[in-house]
Amino acid sequence: MNLSADNEKEHRATLLLTRMNWSTWNAKVKDYILALDHDDAADMWQAYEWKRTADNVADPDPADHDYQTCTNAAERKLRVQHNKAYKFIRSALTNEIFDTTLQLPTSVPKLLRHLHRQVVSDGTVSDRDRLRTEYQELTLEGSSDMQTYITAFKNMVHTLRDLKLGLVAEDGDVLHQFNKGLPSSWGNHKSIVSGLQLNFAAASAYYLKQAKDDATLPGSLKKRTKNSDGTVHYGQGSPGTAGSETRREVCRQFARGQCKRGDRCGYEHPSQPQPSGTGKI
Repeated sequence: MNLSADNEKEHRATLLLTRMNWSTWNAKVKDYILALDHDDAADMWQAYEWKRTADNVADPDPADHDYQTCTNAAERKLRVQHNKAYKFIRSALTNEIFDTTLQLPTSVPKLLRHLHRQVVSDGTVSDRDRLRTEYQELTLEGSSDMQTYITAFKNMVHTLRDLKLGLVAEDGDVLHQFNKGLPSSWGNHKSIVSGLQLNFAAASAYYLKQAKDDATLPGSLKKRTKNSDGTVHYGQGSPGTAGSETRREVCRQFARGQCKRGDRCGYEHPSQPQPSGTGKI
């Protein structure tokens, strides 16, 4: 199916909801709803956030409003914007989460409440324990790069703080847990962060800069170019010239203990002596 230019742009900008990025995803959906072309579009978001209290116990739940029932032109226009938002939200779900929405009514507030329960917590002790476990098991090695790790970690911290689950009350505890998820290759940088007594925000910014500047670090964001001889070129310039360096790429299979090629492998095995003139990664 061919998409229009606007739809294609909207599709590329969509962040898929997972069980690790609720805070960021939810903020993007809020921006989308509030920017819809109708003065009452914000009511959808307010209905989602509405909670039953002692003061409003007799009030109807605004999420029960039927957006599909139209009696005048203004309501029909709101229905169009509502259904547009409903489609946008469901297009921003993983297949696993999307499947849980199949029997829901066509209501943006109810859809968002459902997704919050699915992704964040259902209120049970076991689910709260699951969130704590997922937080403690976050690692850089389990992420595609440093930026992804930082984003997932921040989202989980926001979730735990929203639910007042502990573990993240103190900034120092947060940074300690983040550092535990970094591999040993980041040891020198962790020492620098500790020596400078950086808080978590400053430390994560520091780590991100190193990931952008140093292609040899795990989780690096620096572009690498592989040469025909199996070596990897880092930085600008031609291999062997000033402003560049060439190193053999580390064998990922070896790092997992799965490489069976031994000396015939075209990639570096860190436990093997490195050829003269190459640096350690």
